[in-house]
This record gives sequence, structure tokens and C-alpha cells, in this order.
Amino acid sequence: MVKLFYPILLFTSVLSVFCILKGWIHRAYSIIYFIFVKKYAFMPAINLILPAFFLSFFLAVLLLTKKKRTVFDRVLSGYFLIAAVIILLAYLEMLNRNNGYRWPWLIHASTPFIFLLGPLMWLYTRSLTGQHFIPKLSWLVHIVPFVFMLVLLTTKIYAQPAEVKILREQTGSFRQDWTYPFVMAMIALSNVGYTVWSLWLIKRFRGKIKAYFSNVDGRDLSWLYFLLWSALVCYVAVSGLYLFNTAFQLLSFQTMQMTGYTVVSLFILVLGFYGFRQGNVFASVPAAVDLEHSQSPAEPEPEICQEEGKLVSKLLNLMQEKKPQRDPDLTLAGLSQLLGVQPEYLSRILNRKIGMHFFDFVNHYRIEDFKALCREKRFSKYTLLGMAYDCGFNSKATFNRVFKNATGLTPGDYAQSVKEN
Repeated sequence: MVKLFYPILLFTSVLSVFCILKGWIHRAYSIIYFIFVKKYAFMPAINLILPAFFLSFFLAVLLLTKKKRTVFDRVLSGYFLIAAVIILLAYLEMLNRNNGYRWPWLIHASTPFIFLLGPLMWLYTRSLTGQHFIPKLSWLVHIVPFVFMLVLLTTKIYAQPAEVKILREQTGSFRQDWTYPFVMAMIALSNVGYTVWSLWLIKRFRGKIKAYFSNVDGRDLSWLYFLLWSALVCYVAVSGLYLFNTAFQLLSFQTMQMTGYTVVSLFILVLGFYGFRQGNVFASVPAAVDLEHSQSPAEPEPEICQEEGKLVSKLLNLMQEKKPQRDPDLTLAGLSQLLGVQPEYLSRILNRKIGMHFFDFVNHYRIEDFKALCREKRFSKYTLLGMAYDCGFNSKATFNRVFKNATGLTPGDYAQSVKEN
């Protein structure tokens, strides 16, 4: 099976280039993903790292040739290009080690570039979660750790004579120098720190879009949120293993390096599959309000002026009589248009006078509509999901989650209790 690997790699590359030339961008990546992830997942880790290089490179090309590419497509392509460089250098390092160090300049060549992955992932997350994303010159400060490590490793390793580098690598004496634990600790800090920062950006974003959209499925970046949490667990585990091994030296450096880069390779494979398909959250339905400065819900203010009171009454009557919540694509702009007010004003009324996000407010009425349908005998033959869709929900998972959070019961339990009573 291993003997077939390189012919399949060549065939897949040619087929993918043909798909790119024909404009079948996503089909090209699907071919690569299927061959290497589905068929060769059982192969040794070093055989996973090399396909990850080709995948990273192809992903960068696919994103740069993608029709209607956005700024976050460009950022993600930069991430994959750097990842391809890191993985290729790591693979060559292992190959060099197994062939008697024929190329001494490759020793630890991939290490400085690791400090670019965290900032690029943060930048990608920021580009996805920003309503009006504009890169800032001041963000170049994020490449300072990369430059620092490049200078440090040049003075401590790269500038050393070849014989010295090879001897230190063969005997493992480089791990006795203060540079090794320092670099390992900085890599752990960079990976974990930027991952946590990216998770915080997504969490804040998921709260912001609830001020405008009544359905957030496909917009809340749940795939990236889950992927980053998985990466965080892996980073903490691998970093802890590195630091533990630095103290007790139970495993060889080659084993530790293989473990780390295998995790990175798997992360890239999954990120590429979902990241390529990720569209602009605000492309199809541009938000009519500035979500960056939208207010969060608070306790309803006791004092309310006459004008605000009329709007609240009009809003509640509209929800009861016209039932705009039955539209699964209802947005803050759509509801404000029905009321004849500005979206920002309606948002402030919901947050400060009613004490609810737009998302929670609309879904409250959808839940009440569902409860009403459960009590009507003519809907007894309908499925629960069918009734939920009639009420404005467009996802089973969202419906179950929202209903359980609001009532403490699952939709099935509630429907059963209605039948019993």
C-alpha cells in the first residue's frame, strides 16, 4: 500500500490541476481530501505529514483562484502557505535525520515559522467575525515573536558549524541548553494564547449576531469554534508533554516532533475542508446596524416614555397578529421596516426596554406558536419538526436547544405532557 502512495500522489496532483483549470475548485479539494484523509489515515505519521504539505499548498492555490474570493480567503491562503512551509521543512528535517544529516542547514529549520501560525489564525478569525474588517498596520507587532526566534536560533543554532550542529543533534545535548525549554515554552504560549484569543472573538461574535438575525445557523461559525476547542485541547496536551519530557527526557526529540506535527497536519486537513466552504456571514444579508457597538440586553428599564411605550405596544401587537416570526429569514431590519422605525432604535428598545436580544425575542414567539399548535387537535398528525418549521425555525438542532433553554423540557416531552393533559 505504501508503494502506491507516490503514484497516487502524482495522479491526484494532475487530476486536481485539471479540475482547477476547468474551474472545479471545490471538486479538486474533495479529490485530495478523499484520497489522503479517507484512504491513508492509517499510514505512519510521517506519511500523513507529506500529504498535509500538498494539501496545504493546494488549499492556498484553490483559495487564491477562488471566484469572488474575500479578504478572509486571502488570509486563510496565507495561513496554508506558511503551514505548507512548516510541514515541508519538518518532513525534510526528519528525512535529513534518517539519512545521516546530509543537509545540516535543515536542523530545526521549521521552528521559527511556527510563531506565524497563531497570529494568522487569529487574523483569519478576526476577518470572519468583523462586520467591517480592515487590517491595521499596528497588527504587524504580531510577527515580532517570529523575528525574535529567527534571530535567537540563528545565533544559537543556524550560524554554528555543521559539525557542531550535527553532534548536538545526535547526542541530544541541545536539550540541555536554556534555549530549548525557552523555545518550547514560547511555542506553547503562542499556540494556546492565540487559540484562546480566537475562541473569545468567536464567542463575542456569536453574541453580536443575535442582535440582528433570528436564525444564526450557518452564521455562528460553530465549525471553527469546535475546531479551535479541539486544537486547544491538543495544544495543551502536546505542550504539556513537551515540557514534561524536557524535565524527564523519557521520549526522543524525533518522537515529540512527530507528535506535534501530526497534530498540526490533522488540524490543517479539517480546517481546509470547512474553511474553503466558509462564506461571508454578511454577504447575503448585510446587517443594517453596527454590530460592533450594539448594546447587550439588560434588565428592562422601569421608566419608559410615551413614544417608546407606543412602539412596544405596536411591536407586541404585530408579533401576535401578523406573526412575522414565522419567516425563518426575519432580521432586525425586516422587523423594523414593518414597524416603520430605524433598526438601531428598535434594537435599543429590545435591549433596554424589553431586556432581550432580537434573536431571543423572536424565538420566544416562535416557541409560543409551537406550544399553541401542540394544543390544537388538527395538528396532532403533524411531526414536531414540521410544526417547528411552520413556526419559523429552520434547524432541528436550534429548535431543540432554544426550546429546552426556554422551557426546561424537550419538544417531545412538552408535546407528550399536552396529550396527557
